[in-house]
Amino acid sequence: MKTYSFILYKNVEHNNDFIMACIIKFCKIDSFAAEQCILIMNNANKCFIKIGSKNELCLIKHKFDKLNFKSKIKEYVPSNVHE
Repeated sequence: MKTYSFILYKNVEHNNDFIMACIIKFCKIDSFAAEQCILIMNNANKCFIKIGSKNELCLIKHKFDKLNFKSKIKEYVPSNVHE
């Protein structure tokens, strides 16, 4: 079974507190991880937020899409950098 990643892009329409609240609520991650995502997005313009099944991530993407966030789902390919 394939695994996918959910990528969220930097959003200038909403403030960081709102974006963080959405990440916590929609992706079910804790506030520390959500804050790290905000920092990464502000520096790299995108962040890999969550890994999971395509169905699970499509539901999350739909919630962000309704709020005019730019995001995408792509097949997850694990890195072998540390091998």
